[in-house]
Amino acid sequence: MSSWSMNDGSALSGAYTLTNASAIVQGNSSADTSEIAVGDIVIDDNGDKVRVADIQPARTVATSAVSPSNERITITNHGFVANQEVFYEANGGTAIAGLTDETTFFVKTVVDADKFTVSATEGGTVINITGSGNNAQTFSGTSTKAFTATEAFSESTNSGSSCTVTRPPANFASAAPHIDGDIFGYTPAEKSAGGDNVVSVGIANQGTGYASAPSVSFSGGGGSSAAATAVLTDNKVTSFTVTNVGSSYTSAPTVAVAAPAEVTFNAQSAVSTANDTITKSSHPFETGDSVTYSDKGGTVLANLTDAGEHFIIKVDANTIKLATSASNAVAGTAIDLTAGSSENHGLTGVTATATASLGTGANTGVHAGWVKRTIGTGGRAGRVHLETLVAASSISGDAEDIVTPDS
Repeated sequence: MSSWSMNDGSALSGAYTLTNASAIVQGNSSADTSEIAVGDIVIDDNGDKVRVADIQPARTVATSAVSPSNERITITNHGFVANQEVFYEANGGTAIAGLTDETTFFVKTVVDADKFTVSATEGGTVINITGSGNNAQTFSGTSTKAFTATEAFSESTNSGSSCTVTRPPANFASAAPHIDGDIFGYTPAEKSAGGDNVVSVGIANQGTGYASAPSVSFSGGGGSSAAATAVLTDNKVTSFTVTNVGSSYTSAPTVAVAAPAEVTFNAQSAVSTANDTITKSSHPFETGDSVTYSDKGGTVLANLTDAGEHFIIKVDANTIKLATSASNAVAGTAIDLTAGSSENHGLTGVTATATASLGTGANTGVHAGWVKRTIGTGGRAGRVHLETLVAASSISGDAEDIVTPDS
């Protein structure tokens, strides 16, 4: 089997269910695994990816799915055909009476899309089943309706998803599940496109005090429709994911990141004069964070400045102190606090800032086909290197339009 093709994102027939913590991907009655091959990457309608390990999934058969009265075994959309081999395993439990653990049998009769019987030899007689086995037992065999992924699906279960398939050059040196996210299919159109698209958003200031990811918006630049989401680490914006490259930009648009929400506290009950602390359950701050204090029109706390900059000393997840400088915060030198009136005061973190970058809009120098994209680090930070892995006169499909926009 070739490890690559000219296909970058063709739609698969039917629909598939990807189940959290399971490597078995089950198709519906319209699915057809002849459209995929070992090593292919299947992408669901959420953009989550799995790599095909084999098309012989081991599917669990509960005791309720075994019928001794008519020798039938039920696997929803089993995808088996008459006379094919299936391998039975009891997996440490009681075997189905009439079958032998860890033994190859043959599909005798395909009763319907969900039910089948087995025989000991190809074309032999139906085995008389007199017991139902256990709930951990499995049957595995080549299926036209299901496949096994290289790793258990880590995302939330996605039932009945439409899927696409892409077959880049296999890079099994990459980390499991062996999906190299830097290999892309480049069409001839994508080689010279992207000059009017937002291809990345860089961080100018990570901000502080974000309890949840802020919204991101774009303005100016002559274009429209660009969109991105912010990614948080330790309540700071650490990266952005472009979700729509937009179009018709003649210059880089301005990026606006929403401000962090104000964290309010009672200036009397939440302030400890003895410990110089402020209590706020699940506050979004880390030591050294810059915040702006507000008395919200009330009476300012002693030693603090209304609308002034202060710095966080994180005591624990629910308690903080304040310092006059970032260095004092790191050193643990806190401001002497005195509880005030019973009224709400507030602390607001710093708003993150970011910049957008457009594509080059120039011929990349790479050939249409499968291309590996590497972003430099260290002294080459930010430099993008494109290497043609498999050249092609054309390439069908279009698995994504963010990194390699075509308009």
